[in-house]
Amino acid sequence: MGTLLISPAGRESEKLVLKSIWKRKGIEGVLLVRPKGTEGGHLLPLLKEMEIGYQELEVNPLDFVDSVSSIAKYIMSTSYSWFVLSLSSAEDNLVNYEILTAFLLVGVDAEIEVYSNNGVVTWRVKDMLKYQFDVPEDAEILKGIKGGMNTVIELSKSLNLPLATTWRRVNKLIELGYLEKEENKKLRLTLKGEIFARLY
Repeated sequence: MGTLLISPAGRESEKLVLKSIWKRKGIEGVLLVRPKGTEGGHLLPLLKEMEIGYQELEVNPLDFVDSVSSIAKYIMSTSYSWFVLSLSSAEDNLVNYEILTAFLLVGVDAEIEVYSNNGVVTWRVKDMLKYQFDVPEDAEILKGIKGGMNTVIELSKSLNLPLATTWRRVNKLIELGYLEKEENKKLRLTLKGEIFARLY
């Protein structure tokens, strides 16, 4: 299946869900994570009209372990192939954190979208995961790319590393989400790569 948009339930967040749907194509379903005892279902008529699937998952935000487990089970059992997390709602911030924690714990990538008074910020779950990062070699490669080197040969020469070692490290950094290859085969930093290039 396609893309599932996940958001805490609530009047404010439901407006943002609609904004997210209108902003992008391909949303096939919406999951609202609703705190027990709160009203839900306000979006249902609109989503039916738009032919978008709709589900609610009821959680007790004050039972963090149970809430995160319920959300994680849903993620692992669904047939959707991509997720957008709309985590802008201030109505129940705890549910925002529980949704994000579930994705981090099961290691499923998703786009995270947060609206503020100044605009919208998006990033991905994989940008938040630190994998096997070898300092100083990997840090030097990231800094080299940030400085304008965008091929393995340039990096190898500039950093005085054997070409085979540079290829191996660059491929590992791509696999772990620090780098991407553009269509023209040039290397570029991902959001996580940008952050790590500044850290070291």
